[in-house]
Amino acid sequence: MIQQKFAFLSRLFRCCMYLGLTAIAGFSAGGAVAQTYPSKPMRIVVPFAPGGSTDILARTIASHLEKRYGVPVVVENRPGGATVVGAMAVAKADPDAHTLLLASDTTYAINPHVLLNTPFDPIRELAPVSVIGNAPNWIVVAENSPLRNFDDFVRAVKENPGKISTSVNSIGGQVHLVLNAWARRNQLDLTIVPYPGVARAIPDLFGGNLNAICDVVGGTARYVEDGKMRALALFQSTPSNLVKTPSYTESGQKDLDIVTSFVMFTTAGSRQANIDKVSAEIASILKEPDVAEKLRSLAISPVGLDPAQTSAFILRENARFKKIVEETGFKL
Repeated sequence: MIQQKFAFLSRLFRCCMYLGLTAIAGFSAGGAVAQTYPSKPMRIVVPFAPGGSTDILARTIASHLEKRYGVPVVVENRPGGATVVGAMAVAKADPDAHTLLLASDTTYAINPHVLLNTPFDPIRELAPVSVIGNAPNWIVVAENSPLRNFDDFVRAVKENPGKISTSVNSIGGQVHLVLNAWARRNQLDLTIVPYPGVARAIPDLFGGNLNAICDVVGGTARYVEDGKMRALALFQSTPSNLVKTPSYTESGQKDLDIVTSFVMFTTAGSRQANIDKVSAEIASILKEPDVAEKLRSLAISPVGLDPAQTSAFILRENARFKKIVEETGFKL
């Protein structure tokens, strides 16, 4: 009888040990799964309307991340509020680096200084992932416009105060800020019309409701190539290897250099290992031949900084634009 009880207890002990070890193994496996990144579909939020350079760039990166990670990567356009609508959607997302934001200087360098009642702090609530690339800006008109060059544009503004209009991509953005400062400095009454994306400005240009569009080159390059638009000047004082358009300096103008930096963010509080992983993946994607060709077509020079370098870049740009805003007194 005693031997039977002992055998029973021995079997029970071995069973408990097995179940315990199995549970531990399952817990460890579950922990490993929890650490897998990405573990669910991803989003890239674009704070502009579809069709512009930021949107095209985001979709290019998304398609390659999807192939590499094996999970859906959806691009979500959330324009409005000087990029605040889209940026806040990422800032308030789950902090797991599955929601990304492809933004421009408006979000991280200008809004904190020009918005009087900013609803969130991009420096504190967004985590830097990578500087994707840089692109010059230019001014274009419809092919049937009487304006043939930038001299013509400046002359038209002087002769028609308040009647010559140009769009800018986002209210309070770099183009808006620099163009406004240039017009004030030269005592030009230029009507600047902010749009949530160049795609919405193009029909107004062709319809005669706008005289010009000021935007990153890639947003309208295909229309210039097709002969439907004409580029008047590149807002860059140094020659470009990617764009064969005269610099604004050839018209004797100053202080109109506008270079847009495309920066990827995610939600603050996300695991740094996840941020580092997607940053490295993006840097690798930028070296893919088809991606390099797409960037060239958009006149974007690839960069691919890591999170630490991106953070330092953002802080420098934030400080630089703070000074510009203070000098111009520009507020929204």
